[in-house]
Amino acid sequence: MPQQRNKALPANVTQRTKRLANGEPQTYYAYVFPDGKRRSIGSDLEGAIKVGNLLNERTAPIRLEKVQQGYLTRKSKILSGNPAFKDVGKAFLRDRGKKLALQSIKNRALHVKHATTAFGNKPIQGITTYDLAKFLTQRTPCAHKAHRGTLNLLWKYAINTGLAYENPVDNTEIMLQPPRQRHRHTWDGYQAILAQAEPWLAHAMEIALHSVQRRSDLTSMKWKAVDMNKQLVNVKQIKTGTYIAIEMSNALYKAFSWFDNSPLECPYVVHRKPAVKTQRLMDAVQQARQHIYEITPDALTKAFCQARERSGYYNHLHPEERPTFHDLRALGMFALGKAGYPLAYIQALAGHADTKMTTLYLEGHETVQPQNVAAGNLDDVDWSNINWSTPLAPELVNILD
Repeated sequence: MPQQRNKALPANVTQRTKRLANGEPQTYYAYVFPDGKRRSIGSDLEGAIKVGNLLNERTAPIRLEKVQQGYLTRKSKILSGNPAFKDVGKAFLRDRGKKLALQSIKNRALHVKHATTAFGNKPIQGITTYDLAKFLTQRTPCAHKAHRGTLNLLWKYAINTGLAYENPVDNTEIMLQPPRQRHRHTWDGYQAILAQAEPWLAHAMEIALHSVQRRSDLTSMKWKAVDMNKQLVNVKQIKTGTYIAIEMSNALYKAFSWFDNSPLECPYVVHRKPAVKTQRLMDAVQQARQHIYEITPDALTKAFCQARERSGYYNHLHPEERPTFHDLRALGMFALGKAGYPLAYIQALAGHADTKMTTLYLEGHETVQPQNVAAGNLDDVDWSNINWSTPLAPELVNILD
């Protein structure tokens, strides 16, 4: 009789039940790594869940890379005529994903997968604006925007390759985005959380604030990219592939120095000693090709949220409205603007492609105040000496003639 999967188990964790010598059943758990190999993680369900979740976080970059390579090397038949949407989707992901970051590949693949579920075998030229509008309106505003963007690129690809003659996505409505749910950090709120944070987290927060880098770039930052003598750190941003060299400020150098003086030997700048370290956990982490002291992005966010809740500063807000670790990036950019740094400088440090995204990060911290202006005096205007562009009324034209 096949054994049903325990719904409490994380992805990539399997279980198998054996009979002991005394006849009692015993369940054992194993983790399936990206290369397909299995490794035992014991017989304790709670421990298997913890180790499984940790390994899923640590092997996520490896799995994403396998996804990317799968799409870039996927063989698909040469398309012509009026092919099915599913075939166009495969060709689009293969041909238009070569210069994208891993997360962008994954996002596009997800959007195409959802659209393939709806349109699959339908010929690309037979899909109408009505079909697409019906598909898109089933999604949340954020998902609507993301799916619409991918489908728009897909149809442009189809037109450029002679598989379609018009883009039905152009005529679909652009759904207005809802107001931002999460509130921005205040300086007092940041200080309150900093006071409740463990030392490693407090210094990670300082690096995030003063460098305005994303959490994934912070957790993947290695000492080989840092020159403490020159006070310089090289960052290749994971999301965009942008490469920047950051000269450390005094505050940033101080935060890096704390980790540099850590007694823990770790190739990653931001690191900590895990609360529980077992041989099984160390073996599993080693199998995942990661370091035992490394911090994953999710673990960083979780630790920050715990410190935020301990501070109580944002407890008056709904949990979904409370600012997260990622919002430190916006606070740092806002502070740079207040310190007088130009928009172009902040854009370059953040790694944004244009100032439009930078401006979005700067907004929302301050309540908009009215500008004090005085009403002008119109008494000195010579109204008779103005050549009005507005045509005269017909009755006035007759009088003047």
